[in-house]
Amino acid sequence: MEKEDMRIVCFGSGDFPIETFEYLAKYNNVVGFVTSNDKPVFGDKRVYDLAEEYGIPVYIPKNLEDDDFLNWLDEIDGNIYCVISYKYLPKCVTQKAKYSFNVHASLLPLLRGAAPINWALRYGFERTGLSVIKLANKIDTGGIVATYGVDIDDNDNYETLFRKLADASVLLVDRIIEDIEDDTFGVHAEQPQVPKGYDSEIFHAPKLTLENTTYHQYTARTGVTAREIYNMIRSLSPNIGTTFNLTIRKWVKDKTIEFGGEFVDVKEITFKVYDAKLVNKDSEWIEEHYDGSDIITDWKNYLYITSQVCEDEIVSVKKIQLPGKKILDIKDFLKGFQVYNKPEYNFFLN
Repeated sequence: MEKEDMRIVCFGSGDFPIETFEYLAKYNNVVGFVTSNDKPVFGDKRVYDLAEEYGIPVYIPKNLEDDDFLNWLDEIDGNIYCVISYKYLPKCVTQKAKYSFNVHASLLPLLRGAAPINWALRYGFERTGLSVIKLANKIDTGGIVATYGVDIDDNDNYETLFRKLADASVLLVDRIIEDIEDDTFGVHAEQPQVPKGYDSEIFHAPKLTLENTTYHQYTARTGVTAREIYNMIRSLSPNIGTTFNLTIRKWVKDKTIEFGGEFVDVKEITFKVYDAKLVNKDSEWIEEHYDGSDIITDWKNYLYITSQVCEDEIVSVKKIQLPGKKILDIKDFLKGFQVYNKPEYNFFLN
């Protein structure tokens, strides 16, 4: 297809596709944007803002099969549909374009679903990437047109990996447009169909909910490691936060029995952790202060989350928030908790 004949329609929401869509708007013929009422995640620009900035028609459909929307697509007469971070497109939409493709933020078939960047970190992947797929009749299942791999560093969080992949998307989509121009666009590999018996969690990246962003101490598995706790925190850092439920217990002595007594629950606290580091237990102040709690602290500089598994690593909390309060550095947070700085108090995660 000749460059001058290309008429691109961009479907997307949030700010993950912004760099790619802006590149397309600058150097190609973008004739329309389709988006939703959304908010940017890390930037200050939405797809709608981008459309207005470049004077390109934009539509926010309530129903993708609505006649008004389908007529609008006919009016702008696009022949290439580029989809990034958008909902499933029905056949009545995709059949209007000669070429249609979706950019998904994982190396498919791994991590199909709404939140692949978060879950790549959560599962401890060391490498992820982007997959360009042809649109199919089931979300994230189309044939693979191209892929682009990206390494995940140990200190990456959701934002840094989000930005890595958003940057890579520009390069990958530019390559796809060149393939269309050279008439070499096509499926190079079908996605493997994973047998149900082997369809493990790493093939799924479900939408984030309160349930799956809350840490649960007691799981069906035999223990949670410090690295798994750290991976969960960084997968939701710095803007979402991992929710923890904490019970503060006080040791109450039984005066009738020598050394007798029991723990009594005195307070339930919910908090969010927005930043943490994985450290060696012997690298800082830790071992000598461990008293069996799930949380140990020096009440000045450090707050650690312990794991169920005996190992050399431990999670050091850096930023934390109580409900309705500001996000605080751990030093400032601990100033407000001095009332519990007594040996009879212990802290247990639920």
